Amino acid sequence: MSIESILFNTACFMYVASMFAFFMYYILGNISSYKVGIWVMRAAFFIHTAAIIARSINAKYIPLTNQFEFASFFAWGICLLFLLIDKKYGIKALGTFISPIVTFILLYAAAQPKEIRPLLPVIQNNWILAHVLTAVLSYGTFASACAVSVIYLIHERSGRDQVSPSGFKHLHVLSILSHRLISLGFVTLTAVIISGAIWAERAWGSYWQWDPKETWSLITWIVYTIYFHIRTNRRCNSKATAWYAIVGFITVLFAYIGANTLLAGYHSY
Repeated sequence: MSIESILFNTACFMYVASMFAFFMYYILGNISSYKVGIWVMRAAFFIHTAAIIARSINAKYIPLTNQFEFASFFAWGICLLFLLIDKKYGIKALGTFISPIVTFILLYAAAQPKEIRPLLPVIQNNWILAHVLTAVLSYGTFASACAVSVIYLIHERSGRDQVSPSGFKHLHVLSILSHRLISLGFVTLTAVIISGAIWAERAWGSYWQWDPKETWSLITWIVYTIYFHIRTNRRCNSKATAWYAIVGFITVLFAYIGANTLLAGYHSY
């Protein structure tokens, strides 16, 4: 096995271990399990980073050009966002719902072909870096917002509304955090579509091809546009927007996985 494979497999194993530690914390309320989970997650993140660097060295380009590479970067981006949110907000339950998403995406990555191939002419363009990196950030923030919204719904249903160290109600903090993440994700998704259109014009001579991936990216953009409309409607409460954040991420997953695997198009490489 190559160093990259060893690092990637080790990171996957550690992500799964952190997921079980977070589950133990959420079920039993054992703070030691949370501490184990967060430290294992941090270690997994750094090992995962080393795996991406190793692949970059082997491939001699930034590894963002196929399904395995993007899925690996996608999971890496979600983990980075989680660690930043954990540092700032200290929402201990978040790891219980973020870690399964990271694990699922890495399992998807592990099922993809991993061999390094020469870059296709169509993706030998400087715009690919802006396009794919903004996609990683956008999808990662939507995934984090989905996890935050799940916690909101569970706590709202159970009647648990603790007061955070800053003095705010826990549910209020969760609602605001979800909205901020979706706002960031929406801005970066807009950048994904714009950079992708410029890339398409350079590669195929047209800004828009109605490729399945393009179409579903536009649908996702419209879905989150509706989210902002719902949030500004005073008759809709935070519970409704939390549900909508979950539905929006399901749309993101289909735009990423479904449009690539089930629907043939220009992005099927």
